[in-house]
Amino acid sequence: MLQRKQTTVATANSCIAMESENHSKNGTSLKSLISKGKLLTILSALFLAVVMGACKGGGDEDYEDYEDYEDYEDYEPLTTPTGVTATQTNEGIKISWDPVKRADYYSVICRYRYYYNGYYYWDKGYKYDSKRTDNIQDCEFIFVPKESSTDSCSFQVSAYTYSYENLYNRNWSEPISYVYIKPGGGSETGLYMGIIGFNEELYEKSISLLTDYQRTYNTNNFTSFINGLSMKSATSFYYAVDNAIKRLEIAELPEDLENVSIVTFTDGLDNASIDLNTAYNSRDAYRDAVKKRIANTKIKNLPINAYSIGIRGSDVNDVEAFRAGLIAMASKEENAKEVTNMSEVNTTFSEIASSLYSENQSKIIKLKITGGYDDGTKIRFTWDNVEDAADSKYYIEGTYKRNGTTRTLENVVYRGVNSSSGLTVTGDVSGVYVTFTFKDFTQPWMWEWLYPDSKIQQWEYVSSTAQWQRNSEFGETGDVETIIDKKSAVIMLVLDCTTSLGSNDFKQMKEATTNFIKIVTDY
Repeated sequence: MLQRKQTTVATANSCIAMESENHSKNGTSLKSLISKGKLLTILSALFLAVVMGACKGGGDEDYEDYEDYEDYEDYEPLTTPTGVTATQTNEGIKISWDPVKRADYYSVICRYRYYYNGYYYWDKGYKYDSKRTDNIQDCEFIFVPKESSTDSCSFQVSAYTYSYENLYNRNWSEPISYVYIKPGGGSETGLYMGIIGFNEELYEKSISLLTDYQRTYNTNNFTSFINGLSMKSATSFYYAVDNAIKRLEIAELPEDLENVSIVTFTDGLDNASIDLNTAYNSRDAYRDAVKKRIANTKIKNLPINAYSIGIRGSDVNDVEAFRAGLIAMASKEENAKEVTNMSEVNTTFSEIASSLYSENQSKIIKLKITGGYDDGTKIRFTWDNVEDAADSKYYIEGTYKRNGTTRTLENVVYRGVNSSSGLTVTGDVSGVYVTFTFKDFTQPWMWEWLYPDSKIQQWEYVSSTAQWQRNSEFGETGDVETIIDKKSAVIMLVLDCTTSLGSNDFKQMKEATTNFIKIVTDY
């Protein structure tokens, strides 16, 4: 077998030229040259012989063997690269592919779409060359978009070889499109949000801080994005929710994260997802796969609370499929809300926002009393402004205990109110005062309005008279401190932007989601 050798084009062409010239000398030999005494010509001929030897088989150190050829004329073109995939990483988009036999290097060309001043633009020509080093194929490339607003990319991979017949022989792979997911998020305590609008493609507002509970100007970035959404055909419902989960998976989020939610709105049946993600052969298969992802995915060890809101469009005849899709995109069946008009859409968005808002904050009550009570004295704090603590229906009661310098309330009873502080609460001692802290405090909202914390009273039970005695000194400034403890949360809004909504309903959907943002930020 004649092994395939690699050399430079200049050397190969020189060998061909010299060999051709040698054969055209009409049989001129070294002996005849010597007989004529042409010493210079003799030396030239000797040099020619050495070069021809290199061209015919010597100089292996300059070549690379390819054992798959019987002869140069049996050249086989490279196969098209296969297995091209794109995967989101924290560093960027990792493009990878399967090695191509006999390829010397690869080229990756990227096209990407970015958002600027209310419009989407495509840029192209971002090229990367992957060369072989020590016979190891480099079949991987990390693409970092140059534009910060890049949201969609496509890639094309080609294989090249240095060949005798064609120095740059190449074969392109089929292009692969990919929706770029910016990691987003942050480490600061607060409420985070991301938005995906969907139709024939996805429109993304990356996960970022909506509010840190001290300022609310970040909300303008989100409401502006919603107002800038426009309608197109095709409903990629499952694909959009699938990508919402991916965004949550890669986002940087605070360590005090307490709530992870996806809220989705749609008006029709999915008819585009399996074209945007060809890994699934049917809509039902993709739907069920996303349903499993909602159920099994954990974000910082927290489950996803998924809600779906659906208004069935006039063109939806398969009611069963519509409802099955709504239920599948919710983390539990009661979180799937089917409504009949846009007014109900707004109401449902508001209800979900209110529940998420309450879940995202907790109330802390600190109650300061003088600490000179006997060990075993019953202490009661009442909320309902009664004349006698015995008549109260909203109170916290416990047995005051002294143990060295430690002061506790033990066997604590909660009536009409609640707290996560449990049955034993240890006080914070400062001089003659003791402060008891009750975390995650809750009470009926109407009583909170009728009897605010400023009306709390403190009582001690007098065993000798079997009566409650009110502490008239309690209630001074600083005796009652209320703290609203805000926790970190992240919410993904997934919004239908299809033409089937019609311009009026689409406008109302935008208003409903804008109102949603105002509620969760208490704006």
